[in-house]
Amino acid sequence: MSIPARVFAIGGLFRGLALALVLALLPYAARTAEAVPAAASAPSAPAAATVPGPMLALGVGDSVSVQVYGRPELTITTYVADDGSIPVPLAGRVHVAGLAPADAAEHIAAAYRDAKFLVDPQVTVLLLQ
Repeated sequence: MSIPARVFAIGGLFRGLALALVLALLPYAARTAEAVPAAASAPSAPAAATVPGPMLALGVGDSVSVQVYGRPELTITTYVADDGSIPVPLAGRVHVAGLAPADAAEHIAAAYRDAKFLVDPQVTVLLLQ
């Protein structure tokens, strides 16, 4: 066998192996192509919603900031008193000790609604210290 004939035979061998590999992997590629659009079109929940973080409970002596959206005059920075409450402008004292900041914000919003001062208050509570 001459050298060009051997090169052609080796080249044909490699082409044959490459073709066999492609044909062997074709079913896996088809399954992957079908799975990708389904996963991409499915809505995914935010990571924060699926993996709860550590609960930060407000405690006596904590410094908190209370903000009411659209009402800057109601923004306060205060400390949680010994009885676990904070003074809320126009709504009185609200108990927040042992609550997460988001839960404390709900309690404060309820106090504003109950006092009939605000209809739908958007309250944010931040733990400062």
